[in-house]
Amino acid sequence: MCWRCSWRQWKKASTLGFACLLRQACLMDEPCSALDPIATAKIEALIDELRVNYTIAIVTHSMQQAARVSQRTAYFHLGKLIEVGETDQIFTNPSQTH
Repeated sequence: MCWRCSWRQWKKASTLGFACLLRQACLMDEPCSALDPIATAKIEALIDELRVNYTIAIVTHSMQQAARVSQRTAYFHLGKLIEVGETDQIFTNPSQTH
């Protein structure tokens, strides 16, 4: 996958890819923070490709991104785990109200 991005964006993406190659799981902490929408879409496409072979866990403050890229969601509020389940269920019919 070849695309134009800043050095910082490239470094973030390449580090992420290398970390995933070393393990079967990959934790991403705000993988698209401070990225423009085009770069965000490309990172999300990479996440979609990687999830075929790896377990991907993403920490994000973006509910829209969580809804786009995840199959399961864990919702935390003030450091407390509130709910875990299928992403569609959490976003459309949560068992907890917050």
